[in-house]
Amino acid sequence: MSEIPYIGRNPIYVGTLFVFVLLQLPVIYASNYSMLFAFRFLTGLIGSPVRATGGATIADMYEPKKQAYGIGVWGIAAVCGPAMGPLVGGFAAESKGWTWPIWELMWLSGFCFVFLFFLLPETSSANILFRRAQRIRKMTNNPRVKCEPEIEAEGMSGKEVALMVFVRPFTLSLTEPICFFLNLYIALIYGLLYL
Repeated sequence: MSEIPYIGRNPIYVGTLFVFVLLQLPVIYASNYSMLFAFRFLTGLIGSPVRATGGATIADMYEPKKQAYGIGVWGIAAVCGPAMGPLVGGFAAESKGWTWPIWELMWLSGFCFVFLFFLLPETSSANILFRRAQRIRKMTNNPRVKCEPEIEAEGMSGKEVALMVFVRPFTLSLTEPICFFLNLYIALIYGLLYL
């Protein structure tokens, strides 16, 4: 959905992070394993847009010469999270009980939510151009002023948007072996470390 010029990346990041923070409460107060696993799955699903589009945001923020550094730092953070999370969470759980690491996760993600809500700029070029065209239309009272991403989006039907948002990722995963095996590896590692 972040590829749609009307939406951009920030609403996706901020909205899913807000729901992610709220979903920590049912995990903390889970009364049985089924409830715990169901809400852990939902938090993982809701928290996935950052992992999926974070590299694109980093690439948008840096010029091509410096992109390798930004993506390298982002990649290290993405790899260290699954490695360091159980280590830090294990000490907290040993000291304060099994819900304490989830409280820590909620506090950390809540802080990130506030930080991103106020300080993260929109990086999607299609959304930036769309908003710029909207401003120019409003200033000049000329409804014909449109940007290229807006013109392309107007030509898409709801079915085409749904196919782009829901079918394209699965098509890419199933037709490209490297994507399929990376997705399988990440699913295995995250499944083992976070459940």
